[in-house]
Amino acid sequence: MRAESADIFDRVDRLLGVLERPLRARPSNTFSLATKNDKLTLYRDCNYLAAHDDKEVMILRALAELNRAAVAATPHFAVHAGVVGSEDHVFVIAADSGGGKSTLTAAMLQQGLEYGSDEALCLDDEALVVPYPKPISLDSWSWNALGLTPDDTFTEEAPFTAGDLGAGLLGDRRAPTDLLIPSFTDGYPSLTSLPASAVVSSLLQLSFNHYRDGARAFHLSTSLARKMRAWRVEVGNPIETAKHILASLA
Repeated sequence: MRAESADIFDRVDRLLGVLERPLRARPSNTFSLATKNDKLTLYRDCNYLAAHDDKEVMILRALAELNRAAVAATPHFAVHAGVVGSEDHVFVIAADSGGGKSTLTAAMLQQGLEYGSDEALCLDDEALVVPYPKPISLDSWSWNALGLTPDDTFTEEAPFTAGDLGAGLLGDRRAPTDLLIPSFTDGYPSLTSLPASAVVSSLLQLSFNHYRDGARAFHLSTSLARKMRAWRVEVGNPIETAKHILASLA
């Protein structure tokens, strides 16, 4: 990721610093933010992606495009899910976009869990989690519900790191222990046990790349179904829900 503005570079660098690896980027992985015709313009290599005069819009767009490229390129089986862990548990929060997984992921980090991802459960061939700790994007409802204050650049949606939430990063590759499928309610939080088939169906339905190697995707999903517990989570207040999950399961 490159940016001609030192201010934008510092903001993006803070958000992406945990993803840094001692590798030089290939040209096909280079994203650039530059000013053109009084607008901040995003390129991938030399290809135009978007332009806007609002810094907030373009930083979020750059993060989204970078994430999309990273998920598309991963060699691992990847599922649209959040991942958080404690010493004894690794929780997978599986939901479609807008299903509340990022909000619940952030709430659980505030309760002392470690951060794996809010976007992709990535599994190696041993069905162990490969962490992908990208910034967590939260809308204004979510950050207010969680008592968070975003950088004043952002007004409607804002990225937060695990450190912003007082959390560390998930360490060595670990096996998932519990699948949480959230749905929002106006009532009290609750947990309902689901059959093992919910693990298989959720992982395959929400996978980004099961089509690349269907046999591997099915093998990993059925392998986890024999080891994981699955739960329907009624999410009321996200902080109280996170506390309820940990009191019930951890």
